[in-house]
Amino acid sequence: MPAVAQTGHFLSAAGPTDYSIAGASTAMPLDASGALYWNPASLMGLSGSELDVGVLGVFPTTQLSSRVAPGAFGFGVPPIPLAGVSNAKRNPVLTPDFSIAWRPARSRWAYGVALTGVAGFGVDYARSPSNPVTTPPPPVGLGFGRIYSEYRLWQVTPAFAYRLGGHFSVGIAPLLLVGSLAATPLPFGQPDDANSDGFATYPSATEKQHSIGGGVQAGVYYGEPKGVHVGLAFKSRQTFQAFDMKATDELGRPRSVSTRIDAPMVVSLGLGYSGAERFAIAADVRYVDYDHTAGFEGARFDARGALNGLGWDRMIVAAIGGQVAPEGPVSLRGGYSYNTNPIHETNAFVNVASPAINQHTVYAGISIRASSHVVLSGTYGHGFETSVSGPIATPAGFIPGTTVTSTLSTQAAAAGLRVLF
Repeated sequence: MPAVAQTGHFLSAAGPTDYSIAGASTAMPLDASGALYWNPASLMGLSGSELDVGVLGVFPTTQLSSRVAPGAFGFGVPPIPLAGVSNAKRNPVLTPDFSIAWRPARSRWAYGVALTGVAGFGVDYARSPSNPVTTPPPPVGLGFGRIYSEYRLWQVTPAFAYRLGGHFSVGIAPLLLVGSLAATPLPFGQPDDANSDGFATYPSATEKQHSIGGGVQAGVYYGEPKGVHVGLAFKSRQTFQAFDMKATDELGRPRSVSTRIDAPMVVSLGLGYSGAERFAIAADVRYVDYDHTAGFEGARFDARGALNGLGWDRMIVAAIGGQVAPEGPVSLRGGYSYNTNPIHETNAFVNVASPAINQHTVYAGISIRASSHVVLSGTYGHGFETSVSGPIATPAGFIPGTTVTSTLSTQAAAAGLRVLF
Protein backbone atom coordinates (compact mmCIF):
# COMPACT_ATOMS: atom_id res chain seq x y z
CA MET A 1 0.00 0.00 0.00
CA PRO A 2 2.12 2.93 -1.16
CA ALA A 3 1.36 5.96 0.94
CA VAL A 4 -1.20 8.01 -0.96
CA ALA A 5 -0.78 11.33 0.78
CA GLN A 6 1.70 13.71 2.23
CA THR A 7 2.72 12.55 5.69
CA GLY A 8 5.34 9.93 4.85
CA HIS A 9 3.59 6.59 5.15
CA PHE A 10 0.50 8.14 6.85
CA LEU A 11 -2.66 9.09 5.01
CA SER A 12 -3.21 12.84 5.12
CA ALA A 13 -6.88 12.60 6.10
CA ALA A 14 -9.77 10.37 7.11
CA GLY A 15 -13.01 10.22 5.16
CA PRO A 16 -13.95 11.81 1.81
CA THR A 17 -14.79 15.26 3.21
CA ASP A 18 -11.53 15.73 5.12
CA TYR A 19 -9.57 14.15 2.28
CA SER A 20 -10.98 16.67 -0.21
CA ILE A 21 -9.40 19.61 1.70
CA ALA A 22 -6.03 17.82 1.93
CA GLY A 23 -6.55 17.05 5.63
CA ALA A 24 -6.25 20.72 6.63
CA SER A 25 -8.55 20.16 9.61
CA THR A 26 -6.43 20.87 12.72
CA ALA A 27 -8.28 24.17 13.17
CA MET A 28 -11.43 23.75 11.07
CA PRO A 29 -12.86 20.24 10.70
CA LEU A 30 -15.75 19.85 8.31
CA ASP A 31 -16.84 16.52 9.78
CA ALA A 32 -16.24 14.09 12.64
CA SER A 33 -13.61 12.12 10.70
CA GLY A 34 -11.42 15.19 10.25
CA ALA A 35 -11.76 16.25 13.88
CA LEU A 36 -10.85 12.83 15.23
CA TYR A 37 -7.93 12.36 12.84
CA TRP A 38 -5.89 15.50 13.59
CA ASN A 39 -7.22 17.38 16.64
CA PRO A 40 -9.65 15.93 19.20
CA ALA A 41 -10.29 19.41 20.68
CA SER A 42 -11.85 20.46 17.36
CA LEU A 43 -14.85 18.23 18.10
CA MET A 44 -16.17 21.45 19.65
CA GLY A 45 -16.00 23.06 16.21
CA LEU A 46 -18.64 20.72 14.76
CA SER A 47 -22.19 21.99 14.38
CA GLY A 48 -23.64 18.95 16.15
CA SER A 49 -23.56 15.17 16.44
CA GLU A 50 -22.93 12.97 13.41
CA LEU A 51 -21.96 9.55 12.08
CA ASP A 52 -19.50 9.29 9.16
CA VAL A 53 -18.95 6.16 7.07
CA GLY A 54 -16.61 6.13 4.08
CA VAL A 55 -14.13 4.18 2.01
CA LEU A 56 -10.94 5.26 0.23
CA GLY A 57 -9.62 3.41 -2.82
CA VAL A 58 -5.94 3.88 -3.71
CA PHE A 59 -4.59 3.04 -7.17
CA PRO A 60 -0.77 3.29 -7.10
CA THR A 61 1.63 3.20 -10.04
CA THR A 62 5.04 2.09 -8.78
CA GLN A 63 8.15 1.48 -10.87
CA LEU A 64 11.66 0.26 -10.04
CA SER A 65 14.62 0.62 -12.39
CA SER A 66 18.30 -0.20 -11.94
CA ARG A 67 21.60 0.18 -13.82
CA VAL A 68 24.90 -1.61 -13.25
CA ALA A 69 28.12 -0.57 -14.99
CA PRO A 70 30.59 -3.20 -16.30
CA GLY A 71 32.82 -4.48 -13.51
CA ALA A 72 30.79 -2.75 -10.76
CA PHE A 73 30.94 -5.92 -8.63
CA GLY A 74 34.62 -6.51 -9.42
CA PHE A 75 36.51 -9.07 -11.52
CA GLY A 76 34.58 -8.17 -14.69
CA VAL A 77 31.14 -8.72 -13.12
CA PRO A 78 29.06 -7.89 -15.02
CA PRO A 79 31.01 -7.99 -18.29
CA ILE A 80 28.58 -5.57 -20.00
CA PRO A 81 26.32 -2.76 -18.76
CA LEU A 82 22.97 -3.93 -17.42
CA ALA A 83 19.76 -1.92 -17.08
CA GLY A 84 16.06 -2.66 -16.74
CA VAL A 85 12.68 -1.55 -15.40
CA SER A 86 10.05 -3.38 -13.34
CA ASN A 87 6.45 -2.31 -12.72
CA ALA A 88 4.79 -3.36 -9.49
CA LYS A 89 1.47 -5.19 -9.59
CA ARG A 90 -1.19 -2.48 -9.61
CA ASN A 91 -3.59 -3.82 -7.03
CA PRO A 92 -6.10 -1.28 -5.64
CA VAL A 93 -6.18 -0.89 -1.86
CA LEU A 94 -9.45 -0.16 -0.03
CA THR A 95 -9.38 1.60 3.35
CA PRO A 96 -12.67 2.05 5.25
CA ASP A 97 -13.38 4.81 7.77
CA PHE A 98 -15.95 4.89 10.58
CA SER A 99 -16.28 7.94 12.84
CA ILE A 100 -18.91 9.17 15.25
CA ALA A 101 -19.11 12.42 17.25
CA TRP A 102 -21.62 13.23 19.99
CA ARG A 103 -22.17 16.77 21.25
CA PRO A 104 -24.93 16.88 23.87
CA ALA A 105 -26.96 20.09 23.78
CA ARG A 106 -25.75 22.82 26.17
CA SER A 107 -22.88 20.62 27.38
CA ARG A 108 -19.23 21.62 27.75
CA TRP A 109 -18.25 18.09 26.67
CA ALA A 110 -18.04 16.36 23.30
CA TYR A 111 -17.15 12.73 22.62
CA GLY A 112 -16.05 10.74 19.60
CA VAL A 113 -14.60 7.50 18.37
CA ALA A 114 -13.07 6.50 15.03
CA LEU A 115 -11.89 3.27 13.43
CA THR A 116 -9.83 3.73 10.29
CA GLY A 117 -6.80 2.64 8.31
CA VAL A 118 -4.16 5.33 8.83
CA ALA A 119 -0.88 4.27 7.22
CA GLY A 120 0.91 1.80 5.01
CA PHE A 121 3.29 1.11 2.17
CA GLY A 122 4.07 -1.80 -0.10
CA VAL A 123 5.17 -3.07 -3.50
CA ASP A 124 5.23 -6.33 -5.42
CA TYR A 125 7.93 -6.61 -8.10
CA ALA A 126 8.15 -9.99 -9.80
CA ARG A 127 11.48 -11.72 -10.39
CA SER A 128 12.80 -10.58 -13.76
CA PRO A 129 15.97 -11.38 -15.75
CA SER A 130 15.91 -7.94 -17.42
CA ASN A 131 16.16 -5.71 -14.32
CA PRO A 132 19.45 -6.21 -12.38
CA VAL A 133 17.95 -5.65 -8.93
CA THR A 134 15.15 -8.20 -9.53
CA THR A 135 17.34 -10.90 -11.07
CA PRO A 136 17.78 -14.01 -8.90
CA PRO A 137 20.31 -13.82 -6.04
CA PRO A 138 23.96 -14.75 -6.74
CA PRO A 139 25.46 -16.85 -8.15
CA VAL A 140 22.60 -17.12 -10.70
CA GLY A 141 21.98 -13.35 -10.85
CA LEU A 142 22.90 -10.10 -9.15
CA GLY A 143 19.70 -9.08 -7.35
CA PHE A 144 17.04 -10.18 -4.88
CA GLY A 145 14.53 -11.91 -7.13
CA ARG A 146 11.00 -10.97 -6.11
CA ILE A 147 10.72 -7.80 -4.00
CA TYR A 148 7.53 -7.70 -1.96
CA SER A 149 6.32 -5.75 1.06
CA GLU A 150 3.04 -4.97 2.77
CA TYR A 151 2.86 -2.80 5.88
CA ARG A 152 -0.43 -1.40 7.22
CA LEU A 153 -1.68 0.37 10.34
CA TRP A 154 -5.23 0.45 11.72
CA GLN A 155 -6.22 2.89 14.45
CA VAL A 156 -8.99 3.13 17.03
CA THR A 157 -9.39 6.64 18.43
CA PRO A 158 -11.69 7.30 21.41
CA ALA A 159 -11.68 11.07 22.02
CA PHE A 160 -12.91 13.62 24.56
CA ALA A 161 -13.16 17.41 24.22
CA TYR A 162 -13.99 20.04 26.83
CA ARG A 163 -14.88 23.71 26.38
CA LEU A 164 -12.82 25.71 28.87
CA GLY A 165 -14.79 28.91 28.49
CA GLY A 166 -14.97 31.64 25.94
CA HIS A 167 -13.95 30.14 22.61
CA PHE A 168 -11.22 27.76 23.81
CA SER A 169 -11.46 23.97 23.98
CA VAL A 170 -9.05 21.16 24.81
CA GLY A 171 -9.15 17.52 23.80
CA ILE A 172 -7.38 14.24 24.29
CA ALA A 173 -7.51 10.91 22.46
CA PRO A 174 -5.75 7.65 23.34
CA LEU A 175 -4.43 5.98 20.19
CA LEU A 176 -4.81 2.21 19.91
CA LEU A 177 -3.17 0.70 16.82
CA VAL A 178 -2.69 -2.66 15.11
CA GLY A 179 0.01 -3.12 12.49
CA SER A 180 0.69 -5.90 9.98
CA LEU A 181 3.95 -6.60 8.14
CA ALA A 182 5.23 -8.99 5.46
CA ALA A 183 8.34 -8.64 3.28
CA THR A 184 10.75 -10.49 1.03
CA PRO A 185 13.62 -10.02 1.28
CA LEU A 186 13.47 -9.00 4.95
CA PRO A 187 16.53 -6.75 5.45
CA PHE A 188 16.01 -6.49 9.22
CA GLY A 189 17.22 -10.08 9.59
CA GLN A 190 20.80 -11.36 9.36
CA PRO A 191 21.63 -12.76 5.89
CA ASP A 192 22.50 -16.46 5.83
CA ASP A 193 24.15 -18.96 3.50
CA ALA A 194 21.99 -21.98 4.30
CA ASN A 195 22.62 -23.65 0.90
CA SER A 196 26.43 -23.25 1.23
CA ASP A 197 26.89 -21.69 -2.22
CA GLY A 198 29.14 -18.96 -0.82
CA PHE A 199 26.52 -16.19 -1.14
CA ALA A 200 24.42 -15.09 1.85
CA THR A 201 20.90 -13.77 1.29
CA TYR A 202 18.31 -12.09 3.46
CA PRO A 203 15.43 -14.18 4.85
CA SER A 204 11.94 -14.16 3.36
CA ALA A 205 8.80 -13.41 5.43
CA THR A 206 5.71 -13.38 3.20
CA GLU A 207 3.35 -14.47 5.99
CA LYS A 208 1.84 -11.34 7.59
CA GLN A 209 2.50 -10.86 11.29
CA HIS A 210 0.78 -8.39 13.60
CA SER A 211 1.81 -6.03 16.36
CA ILE A 212 -0.11 -3.84 18.81
CA GLY A 213 0.89 -0.29 19.68
CA GLY A 214 -0.36 2.85 21.29
CA GLY A 215 0.16 6.52 21.98
CA VAL A 216 -1.84 9.65 22.73
CA GLN A 217 -3.03 12.73 20.86
CA ALA A 218 -3.94 16.03 22.50
CA GLY A 219 -5.00 19.37 21.13
CA VAL A 220 -6.22 22.91 21.69
CA TYR A 221 -8.92 24.58 19.58
CA TYR A 222 -10.10 28.19 19.31
CA GLY A 223 -13.15 29.12 17.27
CA GLU A 224 -15.02 32.43 17.42
CA PRO A 225 -18.37 33.47 15.91
CA LYS A 226 -16.65 35.83 13.44
CA GLY A 227 -15.17 32.78 11.74
CA VAL A 228 -11.55 32.72 12.94
CA HIS A 229 -10.26 29.25 13.86
CA VAL A 230 -6.91 28.19 15.37
CA GLY A 231 -5.81 24.68 16.30
CA LEU A 232 -2.69 23.09 17.75
CA ALA A 233 -2.31 19.33 18.16
CA PHE A 234 0.37 16.96 19.39
CA LYS A 235 0.50 13.28 18.51
CA SER A 236 3.03 11.30 20.53
CA ARG A 237 5.28 8.64 19.09
CA GLN A 238 3.25 5.44 18.91
CA THR A 239 5.26 2.57 20.37
CA PHE A 240 4.68 -0.99 19.15
CA GLN A 241 5.53 -4.46 20.28
CA ALA A 242 8.14 -6.16 18.12
CA PHE A 243 6.99 -7.90 14.94
CA ASP A 244 8.01 -11.54 15.43
CA MET A 245 8.34 -12.54 11.79
CA LYS A 246 8.00 -16.17 10.68
CA ALA A 247 10.79 -16.06 8.13
CA THR A 248 12.55 -18.74 6.06
CA ASP A 249 16.17 -19.16 4.98
CA GLU A 250 17.54 -20.10 1.52
CA LEU A 251 16.44 -23.72 1.98
CA GLY A 252 12.94 -22.79 3.17
CA ARG A 253 13.70 -23.68 6.77
CA PRO A 254 12.05 -21.54 9.49
CA ARG A 255 13.89 -18.58 10.96
CA SER A 256 12.81 -16.14 13.65
CA VAL A 257 13.37 -12.44 12.98
CA SER A 258 12.20 -9.77 15.40
CA THR A 259 11.95 -6.09 14.46
CA ARG A 260 10.24 -2.97 15.81
CA ILE A 261 8.50 -0.37 13.67
CA ASP A 262 6.96 2.53 15.59
CA ALA A 263 4.97 5.52 14.29
CA PRO A 264 6.39 9.05 14.53
CA MET A 265 5.55 12.02 16.71
CA VAL A 266 3.56 14.66 14.80
CA VAL A 267 2.95 18.31 15.73
CA SER A 268 0.23 20.14 13.76
CA LEU A 269 -0.70 23.83 13.63
CA GLY A 270 -3.81 24.95 11.78
CA LEU A 271 -5.58 28.18 10.85
CA GLY A 272 -9.03 28.60 9.35
CA TYR A 273 -11.56 31.22 8.35
CA SER A 274 -15.28 30.73 7.79
CA GLY A 275 -16.53 34.30 8.20
CA ALA A 276 -17.33 34.79 4.52
CA GLU A 277 -20.82 33.71 3.50
CA ARG A 278 -20.86 30.17 2.11
CA PHE A 279 -17.05 29.98 1.93
CA ALA A 280 -14.38 28.50 4.21
CA ILE A 281 -10.63 28.08 3.93
CA ALA A 282 -8.09 26.30 6.14
CA ALA A 283 -4.35 25.65 6.19
CA ASP A 284 -2.18 23.26 8.21
CA VAL A 285 1.54 22.82 8.74
CA ARG A 286 3.01 19.72 10.41
CA TYR A 287 6.31 18.45 11.71
CA VAL A 288 6.81 14.68 11.49
CA ASP A 289 9.70 13.26 13.53
CA TYR A 290 10.86 10.16 11.64
CA ASP A 291 14.45 10.82 12.80
CA HIS A 292 13.75 9.40 16.26
CA THR A 293 11.29 6.62 15.38
CA ALA A 294 12.25 2.94 15.67
CA GLY A 295 12.30 1.27 12.26
CA PHE A 296 12.60 4.57 10.38
CA GLU A 297 15.68 6.11 11.98
CA GLY A 298 19.24 5.90 10.57
CA ALA A 299 19.78 3.33 7.79
CA ARG A 300 22.77 1.40 9.15
CA PHE A 301 23.85 -2.20 8.78
CA ASP A 302 25.00 -3.91 11.97
CA ALA A 303 27.99 -6.23 12.26
CA ARG A 304 25.83 -9.19 11.14
CA GLY A 305 24.66 -7.39 7.98
CA ALA A 306 21.10 -6.71 9.24
CA LEU A 307 19.55 -3.32 8.51
CA ASN A 308 18.75 -1.25 11.61
CA GLY A 309 16.35 1.25 10.01
CA LEU A 310 15.06 2.76 6.78
CA GLY A 311 16.81 6.10 7.30
CA TRP A 312 13.81 8.42 6.81
CA ASP A 313 14.36 12.14 7.41
CA ARG A 314 12.11 14.39 9.47
CA MET A 315 9.35 15.99 7.38
CA ILE A 316 7.58 19.31 7.04
CA VAL A 317 4.06 19.04 5.63
CA ALA A 318 1.86 21.90 4.37
CA ALA A 319 -1.80 21.58 3.34
CA ILE A 320 -4.45 24.05 2.24
CA GLY A 321 -8.09 23.44 1.42
CA GLY A 322 -11.35 25.28 0.92
CA GLN A 323 -15.07 24.78 0.58
CA VAL A 324 -17.72 26.69 -1.39
CA ALA A 325 -21.36 26.05 -0.53
CA PRO A 326 -23.66 27.95 -2.92
CA GLU A 327 -27.40 27.97 -2.30
CA GLY A 328 -28.84 24.52 -2.76
CA PRO A 329 -27.85 21.02 -1.70
CA VAL A 330 -24.36 20.96 -3.31
CA SER A 331 -21.02 22.02 -1.79
CA LEU A 332 -17.65 21.90 -3.58
CA ARG A 333 -14.17 21.51 -2.08
CA GLY A 334 -10.55 21.43 -3.18
CA GLY A 335 -7.11 21.12 -1.64
CA TYR A 336 -3.39 20.86 -2.18
CA SER A 337 -0.64 19.37 -0.03
CA TYR A 338 3.14 19.35 -0.16
CA ASN A 339 5.78 17.66 1.94
CA THR A 340 9.52 17.30 2.01
CA ASN A 341 10.70 13.89 0.82
CA PRO A 342 11.61 11.63 3.78
CA ILE A 343 13.90 9.43 1.64
CA HIS A 344 17.31 10.85 0.76
CA GLU A 345 19.10 9.58 -2.36
CA THR A 346 21.68 7.77 -0.19
CA ASN A 347 18.83 5.65 1.22
CA ALA A 348 17.00 5.05 -2.07
CA PHE A 349 18.21 1.45 -2.30
CA VAL A 350 17.17 0.33 1.20
CA ASN A 351 13.71 1.80 0.51
CA VAL A 352 12.86 0.07 -2.78
CA ALA A 353 10.13 -1.79 -0.84
CA SER A 354 8.94 1.33 1.02
CA PRO A 355 8.83 4.17 -1.56
CA ALA A 356 6.70 6.72 0.32
CA ILE A 357 8.03 9.56 -1.82
CA ASN A 358 5.00 11.50 -3.07
CA GLN A 359 5.43 15.25 -2.53
CA HIS A 360 2.64 17.05 -4.42
CA THR A 361 -1.04 16.03 -4.30
CA VAL A 362 -4.21 17.81 -5.43
CA TYR A 363 -7.75 17.01 -4.30
CA ALA A 364 -11.30 17.78 -5.45
CA GLY A 365 -14.56 16.84 -3.74
CA ILE A 366 -18.31 17.29 -3.80
CA SER A 367 -21.10 16.79 -1.26
CA ILE A 368 -24.83 16.55 -1.87
CA ARG A 369 -27.34 16.95 0.94
CA ALA A 370 -29.80 14.17 0.22
CA SER A 371 -32.05 15.15 3.13
CA SER A 372 -31.94 17.25 6.28
CA HIS A 373 -29.98 14.48 8.01
CA VAL A 374 -27.99 12.74 5.24
CA VAL A 375 -25.06 14.10 3.21
CA LEU A 376 -23.38 12.09 0.41
CA SER A 377 -19.74 12.91 -0.46
CA GLY A 378 -17.15 11.93 -3.07
CA THR A 379 -13.51 12.93 -3.58
CA TYR A 380 -10.68 12.41 -6.07
CA GLY A 381 -6.98 12.79 -5.32
CA HIS A 382 -3.96 12.77 -7.62
CA GLY A 383 -0.40 12.34 -6.33
CA PHE A 384 2.04 13.58 -8.97
CA GLU A 385 4.89 11.34 -10.06
CA THR A 386 7.99 11.53 -7.85
CA SER A 387 11.31 9.64 -8.11
CA VAL A 388 14.33 9.03 -5.92
CA SER A 389 17.64 7.55 -7.14
CA GLY A 390 20.78 6.32 -5.41
CA PRO A 391 23.52 3.67 -5.47
CA ILE A 392 23.19 0.08 -4.32
CA ALA A 393 24.10 -0.12 -0.62
CA THR A 394 25.64 -3.15 1.13
CA PRO A 395 27.01 -3.74 4.64
CA ALA A 396 30.43 -3.00 3.11
CA GLY A 397 29.31 0.35 1.67
CA PHE A 398 27.95 1.80 -1.57
CA ILE A 399 28.79 0.16 -4.91
CA PRO A 400 30.13 2.68 -7.48
CA GLY A 401 28.68 2.38 -10.96
CA THR A 402 25.22 1.32 -9.75
CA THR A 403 21.92 3.21 -9.65
CA VAL A 404 18.50 2.24 -8.36
CA THR A 405 15.44 4.46 -8.98
CA SER A 406 11.97 4.20 -7.44
CA THR A 407 9.07 6.11 -9.02
CA LEU A 408 5.59 6.53 -7.55
CA SER A 409 2.37 8.25 -8.54
CA THR A 410 -1.12 7.66 -7.18
CA GLN A 411 -4.77 8.01 -8.05
CA ALA A 412 -7.36 7.80 -5.29
CA ALA A 413 -11.11 8.05 -4.91
CA ALA A 414 -13.20 8.25 -1.73
CA ALA A 415 -16.94 8.05 -1.09
CA GLY A 416 -19.07 8.15 2.00
CA LEU A 417 -22.06 9.52 3.83
CA ARG A 418 -22.70 11.63 6.93
CA VAL A 419 -25.72 11.14 9.11
CA LEU A 420 -26.52 14.20 11.26
CA PHE A 421 -28.46 13.72 14.48
